Amino acid sequence: MVTKNKSWLLIGLIGLIAIVSISLVLRFSNEKRHIQKQLRRLSDAVSFASGEGLIAHGLKSKRTGELFAEETTLSIPVYGLTGRYSRTEIVQNALGAKNTCTRLSLDFYDLTIDIPEPSRARVNTTARLKGQTISGESFNEVRELYCDFNKINGHWLFTACTVDSIITR
Repeated sequence: MVTKNKSWLLIGLIGLIAIVSISLVLRFSNEKRHIQKQLRRLSDAVSFASGEGLIAHGLKSKRTGELFAEETTLSIPVYGLTGRYSRTEIVQNALGAKNTCTRLSLDFYDLTIDIPEPSRARVNTTARLKGQTISGESFNEVRELYCDFNKINGHWLFTACTVDSIITR
């Protein structure tokens, strides 16, 4: 009888561990999807086709600000952005950059998301910025991008971004 109770206890304990493990995996998997969605939203906010008007640029740039924390650390030396920036400054810089282009696209590849704490995440990805300047010069830059996210008021927001070396140009 004692052995039978121990068997049931062991089976129950294994079942409990399995349930907890599955719920943790699903939770982190769900959180990763939310972070991926934020990257897609950034891509959508930055990208535009030729012929889009200034109002569309402005609205998309404003949405860009909603993806960032009140203050975000940026390290993008090639574009002269290094330091802490408010949402407003990020929107102004994004709109200024868009106004120098006739088309622009931002895509992310090879995404790696690490969630060391429930409200903090680190993303490593390859980013491709492609477009054409007003003067007609085409560009196609592929760079490594490192981003930190914090979950603030239930939303994953960028808190830091570092753009690393050019892979191709």
